[in-house]
Amino acid sequence: MLSVLGNASFGKDFFGKVHKETGGTPFFILETVKLLVEEGAVVQDEAGTWKLVKELDKLDLPTKVYDVVKRRLDRLMKGQRETLECAAVIGEEFSTDVLEKTTETKKIALLKNLSEIEKAHKLIHYLKDKYKFDHAKIREVIYKDIGEELRKEYHRIVGDTIVELHADNIDEVAAELAHHYHEAGDERAGVYLVKAGDRAMERYANEEAIHLYDNALETIKGTGEKIAILEKMGDLRTLIGEYGKAIENFLDAKETAEDGE
Repeated sequence: MLSVLGNASFGKDFFGKVHKETGGTPFFILETVKLLVEEGAVVQDEAGTWKLVKELDKLDLPTKVYDVVKRRLDRLMKGQRETLECAAVIGEEFSTDVLEKTTETKKIALLKNLSEIEKAHKLIHYLKDKYKFDHAKIREVIYKDIGEELRKEYHRIVGDTIVELHADNIDEVAAELAHHYHEAGDERAGVYLVKAGDRAMERYANEEAIHLYDNALETIKGTGEKIAILEKMGDLRTLIGEYGKAIENFLDAKETAEDGE
């Protein structure tokens, strides 16, 4: 930052905040500072020293980083933007096999598209057998800009694609399926949320398991299944010392039971 501006006087808190909001990415740091200069938050005094003239707690850096990302995304062609929208729904890392089927794009055309996005726009990069967004903010901005109905449909199609590709090892991708069907508002989410919760419980990730089971209750309709989930949640909360919430889970299970047993 200092090498670009030259003589500058910024406090440690300013550097810390910029680093935190930009993730330390040089491009985001430089573009954010340029925006601050354009808006008059950073000015040059008579001696030629750059200084921050706006109070640090009133400096809306997340918005500045968002503007930087938007500038980069606005340079994309329509087809490239659509490819990244689907990729953003898949996750921060995404494989071409899922992206190919979800976007219904021929493999060679998709690879050319991704290569152009990587080399010309510096938004993603190839990592072993997957692609990854260069920065979490890039994916975040793309994802938030997708309309709610379209975003849900993307999640549903991605879920269906993962099911198709992993028919022989479906339990291993239960967490992914749970996430996509849950975000899609698809009732199939319940089954995979329970599977993902069971796997989390097996590896002693108790809080994660509780969260997954809690989401499953929104979708699961069967009385027996609901009772089983509530009992699991109660057991897990007992293990981690959340006794009050554990009792609530057990009481809910009792009330859900038709015979109160």
